Amino acid sequence: MTTKIAIVGATGETGGSIVDGLLGSESQFEITALVRPSSVEKPATITLKERGIKIVPIDLGGNHDELVAALEGIDTVISAIHFQSLDDEIPLSNAAKRAGVKRYVPCFFATIAPRGVMGIRDRKEEILDHIQRIYLPYTVIDIGWWYQLTLPRVPSGKLDGSLVFPNNNIIAGGNNPSALTDVRDIGKYVAAIVSDPRTINKRVLAYSELKTQNEIHKLVEKVIGEKPEHTSVSLSTRSLVDKVLSYCRCPRSSSTNSWPHSKAPRNIARCVVSTSTGCLGAYEATTRQKMPYTLGMFLPRTCIPRFKVAAWRSSSRMLPKEGSRKSTSIDSLAVYASRKKQYVMLAIQGKSFARPNRMSV
Repeated sequence: MTTKIAIVGATGETGGSIVDGLLGSESQFEITALVRPSSVEKPATITLKERGIKIVPIDLGGNHDELVAALEGIDTVISAIHFQSLDDEIPLSNAAKRAGVKRYVPCFFATIAPRGVMGIRDRKEEILDHIQRIYLPYTVIDIGWWYQLTLPRVPSGKLDGSLVFPNNNIIAGGNNPSALTDVRDIGKYVAAIVSDPRTINKRVLAYSELKTQNEIHKLVEKVIGEKPEHTSVSLSTRSLVDKVLSYCRCPRSSSTNSWPHSKAPRNIARCVVSTSTGCLGAYEATTRQKMPYTLGMFLPRTCIPRFKVAAWRSSSRMLPKEGSRKSTSIDSLAVYASRKKQYVMLAIQGKSFARPNRMSV
């Protein structure tokens, strides 16, 4: 049976991976991409159409009846919307409810933290609150941090062409394991998750590897032959915690200088980079001993269709082969570039568990 899926953000990095995963899945999907009217003629949209994806131009903040009509007959809506457009998920979810959509996947796909730590995460949780209030069936999917964004800088600059944000801050000792996923594998997980009825009204954490910052730095040193630059950050210093959290809690107001309204690169970088750093450091250091890790229903990977996921070393393509002195080209990572940095904390609401498996619900 074919599942009809509508995707918002299909031309982005996460959305593109989701499209690839759905098209490559053994399950049958009929995909519709909801795009801005101004984006219909863009090369990325034309490419989607050439791959057999239906293109529907729609303004999420426009006429509500038109949005409802666009979603009629759709089984699942997946949002991979840009974080600065998160508020558009309110009219989108309302329209999905009216149209009788059977499953709504809000735009999480990233780091996990309790409320009050990350401003972006807080807004996503508020949107989920709304989805639950209107009784719209949902599935939350988090995937950890991207492999492609874990590289530290080395003194020679060999890896500079592959760095979006150099990952050189060692947070709270650097021994906290983080959930990591190749961006190209996100879509594989999504295809498996939305095909499983057990994931309705559940939170899902899907990832490929657990690694610490120290482990990654040691691997880079082994392969490159240089010790990565690093700055040790201790979260026992109150002033540092306050500084990080002040960036995490960017106010949401009509001010053009406030997140998410400001598009200034500095503000975007501060908000995204600092919220992720705060998630790893502040939450792990101050809350882990007070609160157990929590998940919903446990679902080991053997319960879902088998597929290959990439290992960090083989997938990153940021590291030259051992013995090679050749610098990595920026082209190998350009398509995965994102304005994000640092790792993820493994925490999610539901039943407690001792150690997360690679896919848990």
